[in-house]
Amino acid sequence: MRIGVDARSLSVSLTGIGRYTYELCKALAEHGHEIVLYSPNKLLVDKFNHPLIQVKTSTIKNRTLGLIWFQFFLHKRLKKDSLDVFWGTAHKLPFFLPSSIIKLVTIHDLVWAYAGTTMRTLNKITESLLMPYAINHADWIITVSDSTGDALISKYPYVSKKVSTVYPGVTQLPPPLGFDFLLKMHIHTPYCLFVGTQEPRKNLYGLISAFAKIIQMNDIYVQLVLVGTSGWGNNNIKKHIQNLNIEKYVITTGYVTDTELSTLYHHARFLAMPSFYEGFGFPIVEAMSAGVPVLTSNNSSMPEVVGNAGIIVDPNNHEAIVAGMMDLFCNDSIHKKLKKNTLANANRFNWKTSANYVHRLLNKLSH
Repeated sequence: MRIGVDARSLSVSLTGIGRYTYELCKALAEHGHEIVLYSPNKLLVDKFNHPLIQVKTSTIKNRTLGLIWFQFFLHKRLKKDSLDVFWGTAHKLPFFLPSSIIKLVTIHDLVWAYAGTTMRTLNKITESLLMPYAINHADWIITVSDSTGDALISKYPYVSKKVSTVYPGVTQLPPPLGFDFLLKMHIHTPYCLFVGTQEPRKNLYGLISAFAKIIQMNDIYVQLVLVGTSGWGNNNIKKHIQNLNIEKYVITTGYVTDTELSTLYHHARFLAMPSFYEGFGFPIVEAMSAGVPVLTSNNSSMPEVVGNAGIIVDPNNHEAIVAGMMDLFCNDSIHKKLKKNTLANANRFNWKTSANYVHRLLNKLSH
């Protein structure tokens, strides 16, 4: 089949949705599908090198103008390209798609509906308007976790017969380098790792405050390593760290390469992801695939994803986060037990399995 794909997430530094789009497009091409990637700006990913993957981009760098291009103008190009399917990989479908094209959309989360206060106002408005449009017009909806699927059906019961959960896979990162490599980042000790965009939904203030309590209460020297780009609403993170007087214990790396990320995962004592809401939580699976246990939250998809390889806490309970982090830093028995479960749990998530399901789904929809 000839599948058009929303590839806007591949024109920025790769995060969860970008990796999702990249990996599944590669895997679907291996099934013999023709993949046509559409983006208002050039892609930053140049690793496809597959004869069945074609890239069509424009020169629109402004994000808002790119969204307008996607919603109002892309349909004209799609009509000329003889597509069998259009796949909105990130919550949205263009307006005015021909009825002859099968419409597939992936819903990663419903942050705007269940954690709207953690979003930029403009993003919340566009998601609250454009996601329901895509949900209503899609021939089929893929959700990335049962939690997201249940939340979607709870809000839109009438779409229940066209929703499937298809777990993402886990991206194989390059082999890790030795711990000596981390010394140039000033990482010297057992460390807790955070991976993600620094934004309110990630509960970084809560994580940093809990870490500060550990430093203040215990005679241990551990570090907190924050990996990821600066998002919105976190302008005072640096000041928060300074006010708590823990600058020498907290390392902020910004965006890192895949080799650096792999190295950071493999040498971490544990991953901390006490978010207020997650549709899936790719860092949880990436950490588990590196044999690293996780501290995460008791809401949305996180218990479903972490399984028996982590400690689950209430993200609003400061003392619970402190206690969970202390167990993972200092209790070798608990750490060893959880670490033992990581790889088997991570193996539940496989891109080939995901693509096989989508391949069968597309064949079903085309008949």
